[in-house]
Amino acid sequence: AECLKERKWWCFLLSSIFTFLAGLLIVLLWRVFAFLCCRKEPEFSPNDPKQKEQKAARQGKQEFEGTFMTEAKDWAGELISGQTTTGRILVVLVFILSIASLIIYFIDASSEEVEKCQSWSNNVTQQIDLAFNIFFMVYFFIRFIAASDKLWFMLEMYSFVDYFTIPPSFV
Repeated sequence: AECLKERKWWCFLLSSIFTFLAGLLIVLLWRVFAFLCCRKEPEFSPNDPKQKEQKAARQGKQEFEGTFMTEAKDWAGELISGQTTTGRILVVLVFILSIASLIIYFIDASSEEVEKCQSWSNNVTQQIDLAFNIFFMVYFFIRFIAASDKLWFMLEMYSFVDYFTIPPSFV
């Protein structure tokens, strides 16, 4: 077939590598930004008016960050750990969809022509796999929010599995 003359396997590989590097860059830039912006200000004497202004501004910022970020992290942590009914349903759903995705892979890989030209709109298994991968992408972001150290999360083995399975399905 005409479409098989020029192989484009590298597009799939690059989508995974780019996703990993872009995520890593975002986390590192966030850390640099947090380091530069959130360093301790110079200490003033307790009666200095500048000290009182800075303390009030800092407290307002910490209240917002402390409540919103903590709430989001707690919510995500409960979901992925299965501590709530919704979390248990999510964990079971991840397991079932992982097995279903593996079955779809076996179906696609066992066909006579593994590499074949087929319109995406006519390929039901690719459509189902894309839907599963959208779900896995949302689950990845929930795990990312729940992670206490975002950089280590980006370097975990399970994250690498996600980098090399989710982005290629969008290509």
